[in-house]
Amino acid sequence: MIYEIAIIVALALILILFLRKMPKVGAMPQRNLTQFEQAEIFFKKGNWKRAEEYFCQAAAKDPKNVKIYQRLGQIYLNLANYKDAKEAFQTALDIERSNCFDYYYLAKAYLGLKERANAKMSLQKALDLQPNNRHFRKLMNKLRRS
Repeated sequence: MIYEIAIIVALALILILFLRKMPKVGAMPQRNLTQFEQAEIFFKKGNWKRAEEYFCQAAAKDPKNVKIYQRLGQIYLNLANYKDAKEAFQTALDIERSNCFDYYYLAKAYLGLKERANAKMSLQKALDLQPNNRHFRKLMNKLRRS
């Protein structure tokens, strides 16, 4: 009886050690996901460098996907890489000109580059598309005051 209990305890310990060494669920994107889907996983986790890598791969395969450039722009803003953020949002706007948020984030990139006149123009386009947006109005008021 003691021998059987010792075997069960040993097997339980082996199982515990094995489970500890297994990768955690969701730790890495699955291999059968597209680059865009993998990028989204890293983006949502705040892993900007890995997300950028996968979004760039996705852009090479689907260069007209506006969401890719919007995400890249957001990544670059988070990394304070305003030059690349500006390019990403401009590319997004070249694909789809009616997205007010792309103009808003482009204005933020311009502000990071100290291009206040361009920031105001971009923000005005955002306000033209969505005049009652409080975030747009707040930033415009801040630009006008300073």
